[in-house]
Amino acid sequence: METQANAMKHRITIFTILLWFFNISGVVQASPVVQFWANRTTSSQGLVFEPVISYYSTSENFDANSAKQPLLNGISASRLYVDLNLNYGLSDSLYLFGRLGLESASVKSNVGNASVFSLGDQLLGASYRLYAKPNGISLSAQLDFNFPAYSNTTQRANGQPYLGDGSTDVTAGGFLEFPLSSSGEWFGELGAAYRYRSNSFSAAVPYTLLLKRDPETEGAIFQAGVRGQFSLNTDNTNPITAIPDQLVGAGGSYIIDAINPSWLMTHVLAGYKTHGGQEFYAYFGLPIAGKNAPSGTQISVGARFDFSPPNEPEETREQRTTVRQDRGRPVTVLKTQTSEVRTTGQFASYNMNAIVTSVNDQLYIAKLDKGLDDGIEKGQIFDIYQSKTDYAGNKKETRVARAKVISVKSSETALSVLEYFVDQWVEIGFTARRLVE
Repeated sequence: METQANAMKHRITIFTILLWFFNISGVVQASPVVQFWANRTTSSQGLVFEPVISYYSTSENFDANSAKQPLLNGISASRLYVDLNLNYGLSDSLYLFGRLGLESASVKSNVGNASVFSLGDQLLGASYRLYAKPNGISLSAQLDFNFPAYSNTTQRANGQPYLGDGSTDVTAGGFLEFPLSSSGEWFGELGAAYRYRSNSFSAAVPYTLLLKRDPETEGAIFQAGVRGQFSLNTDNTNPITAIPDQLVGAGGSYIIDAINPSWLMTHVLAGYKTHGGQEFYAYFGLPIAGKNAPSGTQISVGARFDFSPPNEPEETREQRTTVRQDRGRPVTVLKTQTSEVRTTGQFASYNMNAIVTSVNDQLYIAKLDKGLDDGIEKGQIFDIYQSKTDYAGNKKETRVARAKVISVKSSETALSVLEYFVDQWVEIGFTARRLVE
């Protein structure tokens, strides 16, 4: 009687032989489809940690004529990605980033199943903001290196699916962001790059076109648009070698070892930003078109934890204006030495009081309990005061900051802090007084 081990070995052998017979001409690398070219600029300075879990599944390919073709023998291929992304802002303009990637690859058919879990493709890179204006227009450059932490030779010897095509990718490009609303919450993003790939795989141009919503404090976050890759058709990979590897490693799916692949996918992301600036989101990607590429669906869930320091470095005694960035949106912040500020505004007069109801120190944003119905207009200036009662029962007020109205609704106003007068953050419950011009 055949032992269980021999039966399994025999089953894998049959599975491998069948895959070799199903020789489908043309062969996309797995990583750029799921772990795609994305803007890595974040908030000003400090650490951002972003864990993401993604699932990608396909049972058909786009062939050389852009027509969908099902995989033979009932085959389907899937990938589960666990990505731990880190981003560190060295300054308001320079960011370093990386990704520790774990991956599970599975191939299923009516003649056998195979799977493997290990380290996948890793990422290191840097981005630099070249240009930023207070009107919200921002241009950044980005360079990254994607490299394998696995061996397809080992996967082949063990009869397991491949975790990728084993190439090292170098990608250089940029992103342009531009505002679509006066509040700065809605903006557009255009991104494009040149990608070089080792092992004679084709160079390509990855690109994105997105509409984004990123609230100033807390609220819903949203992204919608398309992303894709255009092959430059420079692939010199030998199909005699690539196709058998692709068949054995991915069951005929063009998830790996693709020759001159191009593809286009929808990009939809929805989530929520908390009062502290942390984000939680879900992502969905659906294929629109392709050539020599897998036709698969991606689902991701992730979170973004911003550990940036709440305050910026100490400034010199000279008055200094800096442009602080938040996910590509510049916010002008006037930092002034405390002793200089205290001599200004001593005879200021006010004609309205409001209460601070919400604060985001990282974005220098505060919200008030009054709005258009109370006569507040965009561009007006408020001084924010803290009230304290000492041990003797005497009430003391301290002017903490000066802020400008950046958006206003019927019963709510958003302020952007321009300068601080004392070493004290704005807090909920403080009084905001409108300055008489």
